[in-house]
Amino acid sequence: AGAEGEGDGGAAAAATAGEPDANAATGGEHEEAPPPKKLRKRVRKQQVNVVSQPMALTSAQLEDAIKAEAELAKADRLAVATAEAKNALETYVYDMRDKLSYELKEFVTDDEKSAIMPQFDKTIDWLYEEGADEQKETYEKKLDELTQVGQPIMRRRQEDEARPVAIKALEAAIQDATVKCTTDLPEYDHISTTDKQLVLSHANEAKRWLNKELDRQLKLPKHADSVLLSADIYQHKTDLEAYTNTYMNKPKPKPKKEEPKKDEKKDTAKDDKEAADGDDGGDKKDGDGDAKADDDKADGGAGASGAEAAA
Repeated sequence: AGAEGEGDGGAAAAATAGEPDANAATGGEHEEAPPPKKLRKRVRKQQVNVVSQPMALTSAQLEDAIKAEAELAKADRLAVATAEAKNALETYVYDMRDKLSYELKEFVTDDEKSAIMPQFDKTIDWLYEEGADEQKETYEKKLDELTQVGQPIMRRRQEDEARPVAIKALEAAIQDATVKCTTDLPEYDHISTTDKQLVLSHANEAKRWLNKELDRQLKLPKHADSVLLSADIYQHKTDLEAYTNTYMNKPKPKPKKEEPKKDEKKDTAKDDKEAADGDDGGDKKDGDGDAKADDDKADGGAGASGAEAAA
């Protein structure tokens, strides 16, 4: 057993001797690391001289800067105005192309539409090609040219919508003048028959003109230029109202005061004098009566005193 133990121990020692020592390789598991070195901060102070100098511009530099800023602002405004002019042209073309096929269809002839539509298409192509970066004046000129072409068509539609409203306004003015002249309204009973006839004649003349021009207009198609314009209708309305007010709004005359006749004046003066004299006489009589009453009272008092003395 002892031999075996020694044999086992020898084998273990041999095995241990054959393996590398981990502790030796790592320098020992329980060996402490050296403490870190403390760094010392060094502060160096150095005098720094600061010199301040204002960044002022000379008069010439300031003037140049102001001019440059003004030029930049002008360029910005021009760029905005150019973009707006281009956008206005593009909007008008697209808008008119659509309206000619729908809203303005009744107010344009086929020949007019055939002549206008190619101009709009050509303008659209130009805007997206060689006209994409043009001057403001160029866009404005093209818009003016196209507007002159489309304006007559737009005006026909505008008159067609405004005419009925204007006709009603003129008819109301005619009716108002007629009522004032043909009815016994108390506020117009001071107006002479001649003035009423003048106003009524003016109203009838406006009515005849309206009926005549309206009959001409109704005979025309919507795509023809208007012969009865709303502006002319409103002008007749204004003239009739002014004429009516001139004659029918005259103020009522003030009532005259009736002066008494000469005889009546004399009688009135005489009566006034007698009344005044009567008042004076009455006052005098009353004064005399009061004085007499005072005297009687005094005499009575004296008699009473004498009787008392005798007693």
